Amino acid sequence: VKLARLRTVNLMPPLIGLAGMPLLARLFQPDVFGEYFIAFTVASVLAVALSGMFYQAMFNMRESDQLEKHYRICLLFIGMAGLGVGAIYVPATLLAGFKFPVAEGLLVILFGALLATSATQSSYLVNSSQLRMLERITVVRPCLVLSSQLLASHLTTELAGLLIPAIASEIVVCVAAHRLGKARPNGYDERWSELVAHIGQHKKALTFLMPSQLTPLLANL
Repeated sequence: VKLARLRTVNLMPPLIGLAGMPLLARLFQPDVFGEYFIAFTVASVLAVALSGMFYQAMFNMRESDQLEKHYRICLLFIGMAGLGVGAIYVPATLLAGFKFPVAEGLLVILFGALLATSATQSSYLVNSSQLRMLERITVVRPCLVLSSQLLASHLTTELAGLLIPAIASEIVVCVAAHRLGKARPNGYDERWSELVAHIGQHKKALTFLMPSQLTPLLANL
């Protein structure tokens, strides 16, 4: 039941985004949508590079002190990597004769860093047995993005009306998750450990039910 609920929650963001698409389509031009999804795609790829996927190492940790330390190291690495990419992008744009937009590029880099932070926080919440917190964040994030984009459409129907609200929403969610998420004393709680043991016995049959954050956990069972 818990696995099915997690999978259902993971399906909510795309469904919410799909439901809000007709509303946004009436407010923004098709070319603006194209620019936004290009920016989102670049940010998603950049998020993988900025995080280095180091957060996957959390799935091998059982002690809360070790988990907390690795989590903070991952966040520090993302911040430093984001600053490094930004420091390279600005002079590269100047040398290219401003062929690439500076402001939009920096926003995409920030967006990528926030997406990397979000993935790191999801792994942290899973490994500290805070599944209910993860469920709430997973549902709140797309709702906040959609509502802020609808509000921003009253100010501008350009790319900024889609990109800036998405970035602002990610900042709010990341800050909330960081402040509210606290590692439990013993990492996995007893019931979660029993669930993990059960998954180990039936992992091939249950793989399709698992959220993407738990895939490395299955591989280590």
